[in-house]
Amino acid sequence: MKFLNLVIVVLIITTVNSWASFQNVHLYDQLPEIDGLDIISQDKISTQQFVRSNQIIVISYWAEWSERSVEQLKYFHELARQKIYSEIKFLTIYSGHYNSSQLQEYILKEKITLPVIVDKKSQLAHSFGLIAIPSTIITDKSGIIKSLFSGFSLTAKDKLTDSISVQLGIQVEKDSLIEQSRYRPNKKALHFYNTAFKLFSQKSYEQAVMNLEKAENYDSLYIQPYLLHATILNQTKSYDNIPLIIKKLTAIDSTLLFPNILMSKEFIRNKKYTDAIALLQKVISSDTTQIDAYFLLTECHLSLNQTEYAQNNLNIIFAHYSSNPKAIILQGILHTIGDDKKSAIDSFLKAGKIIFP
Repeated sequence: MKFLNLVIVVLIITTVNSWASFQNVHLYDQLPEIDGLDIISQDKISTQQFVRSNQIIVISYWAEWSERSVEQLKYFHELARQKIYSEIKFLTIYSGHYNSSQLQEYILKEKITLPVIVDKKSQLAHSFGLIAIPSTIITDKSGIIKSLFSGFSLTAKDKLTDSISVQLGIQVEKDSLIEQSRYRPNKKALHFYNTAFKLFSQKSYEQAVMNLEKAENYDSLYIQPYLLHATILNQTKSYDNIPLIIKKLTAIDSTLLFPNILMSKEFIRNKKYTDAIALLQKVISSDTTQIDAYFLLTECHLSLNQTEYAQNNLNIIFAHYSSNPKAIILQGILHTIGDDKKSAIDSFLKAGKIIFP
C-alpha cells in the first residue's frame, strides 16, 4: 500500500508538471524562428518567411498518441480549407513515435494537407518549453505571439476560433450546438463575453467572471458565457459554484454532454463515485467517442477498487489510443493494485518516455 501511495503521489506531481503550459515562450514575445521540411512535399518551411509576408501564423504541436491533438489537427485542417482563413499560415509540428514512412502513411490516410515538420529528438519542444500536447501558438502578422493554448475541447475550439478571428479582425459563428441553430446573442451580452474572453486569456479570472455574469444577465440563452464561466470555475477550483452553471447549461440545451462530464468531476471531487459513474455512462450511451468519459470512469472504478471495470474502460481507450500516457499510467496503477510491481514500473517508465521524450 505504501508503494501504491508513493506511485500515485509521484504520478500526480509528474503529470501536473508535464502537462503544464508554455515555459519558454510568452505572450507578446517575438515568435522564435522555426525552419524545417514538410514531410510530404519536402518544401522548405520558414516562419520568418511567413512574417516577412505579413501572414498570421497558427502552430499546432501534436502526436498520433494524443487523441485531443489529432482532433485539433483535423479541426485546423477544416479551417484551412475555408476561404475566410486563407490569410493564415497553419503549421503543424509532429513529436510522436512514427518513423518517416509511418508518419507519411498516416498523414495521407487521414487526408491532412497542412504542412508537417517533424520535431526530431523534441528539440523544438525543449526550446519552446512546449510540454503539453496538443499545444498551439497564434501570432499576429508581425510574428508577435498573441495566444497560447494547451489542450483541445469544445470550449477550447471556440477559444481558438475567437483568437484566430481577432487577428483577422473578423467575427465568425462558433461551432457549438446552439449557434448551429443560428442563435444570435444580445449585442451587450456578446460585448461582455468578448471582454471576458480577453481577460481570461490574460488570466484575469475574477474580472473575466464579472463580465461573464453581465453577459449572462443580458442574455440568459447565450451558451458561450456559461461554457467559459464553467471552465474558469474549474481552473480556479471554485467548485461550489459549478453545479449552478451546469444547471443553467442543461436548461439551455439538454443534449450537451459537457455539463454531465463537468458534473461527474464534481461528484468525483466529493467522492460520490457511484453518482459520477451514472452520469458518465449516460454520456457514453450518447456518444461512444467521449474518451474523457472513459478516463473518468476508470478513475471512479479504481477508487471503488472495481479493477475489472477499470480494466475494461482502459481496454476501450487502448483500442483507439494505444500510446496515450495517461492511460498507460492508469494501467500501471492497476498493475500496482494487483501487486505486479514489475509490470507497474514498466508502464510508468513507458509513460515517462512519452511525456519526457
